[in-house]
Amino acid sequence: MNELQVRSSARPWEAASERGRAALERFPGLYVRIASRRTPAREGVDASTELLVEGFPRSGNSFLVSWIAKANPGLRIASHMHSIAHVHAALRRRVPVVVVIRRPEAALASLALFDGQRPLEQHIERYRRFHVGVLALSDEVLVSPFAVTTGEPERVVEALRPTMARDLVATPPGGVDEVMAEVDRRTVRFNGVFDANRVARPTNARMDANERVRDLLRTRHAEALAVLDSLHERLASGPRAISPR
Repeated sequence: MNELQVRSSARPWEAASERGRAALERFPGLYVRIASRRTPAREGVDASTELLVEGFPRSGNSFLVSWIAKANPGLRIASHMHSIAHVHAALRRRVPVVVVIRRPEAALASLALFDGQRPLEQHIERYRRFHVGVLALSDEVLVSPFAVTTGEPERVVEALRPTMARDLVATPPGGVDEVMAEVDRRTVRFNGVFDANRVARPTNARMDANERVRDLLRTRHAEALAVLDSLHERLASGPRAISPR
């Protein structure tokens, strides 16, 4: 443990727990049912779902869900299980899927500050497993890199239109301000209270700590980061990835 209260290594029971989670992900329907019961706010895919937005934590999930939802009231969007099992479950139901991706160093540093209970090794393994799974489905899902997700979200909506059963509006009437207010509301719904350290958007208070976690990742997990970077690049250049302008 260091002054950031961020652990690098997983304890034996944490490694075993992660293996159990990976095993359960091989059964998408069961995984989604269990996860939905444990955390109902996470909006698991079901018979009413019209769209799945999924990705590793801290990759722009909340922003894109809020953008699309505010632009298209009533659209049934599943999201926020952060598992490849959720993607498989949606595809089995023929639900259109958009996967948000973010460079590993940025996503992992942000997640380590958001969820300090788990060690970096566990976050790294989940990042690897999720993105390996998405890579195998890269011709079936729309992939939105972070720069597109947060900077050009209307292009994600435009790319989704041919796959949707309804017409989609690309831009919410209140613009980014309305979307960020919705992100804050989602934070309260997930966490019970508003906590600046857990809100799904950047804050000045986290900038210094974020850089120190990045240093820790580069120092102790350089080899793993290189593997994850390669995964990210392959997805960002995949057949259905949206390239930033």
